[in-house]
Amino acid sequence: MMKSRDRGKVLLNSYLQKRSKILHQWNPRLCVLTEKYLITYKEKIDGKTSSKAINLSECSSVKNSDKALNKEYTFEVVHKDRSHFFVCNDKITQEEWIREIKKVMNNLQNAPK
Repeated sequence: MMKSRDRGKVLLNSYLQKRSKILHQWNPRLCVLTEKYLITYKEKIDGKTSSKAINLSECSSVKNSDKALNKEYTFEVVHKDRSHFFVCNDKITQEEWIREIKKVMNNLQNAPK
């Protein structure tokens, strides 16, 4: 698991629904956007928190996926390995997440190597 000091500055955070990889079920997750990662947290039965960190420098795009999923307020983060799908509670939140993730991805692409 990623240590909190490795995450960087928190730019955005809220509870969203994330689609599972295999069963395509929607599960609640605390989502945290930092200067490099989109991190999702879930609670396990034993009380420990596990997380998934999506390295946004390895992503090619983020986009509205309402039509593709036939579901409102969704967005897709296209990673080199797979796409990650999220559902927000409203249009404003959806647009904010897409806009902020795009900013992070642009900053990472334009950062000096």
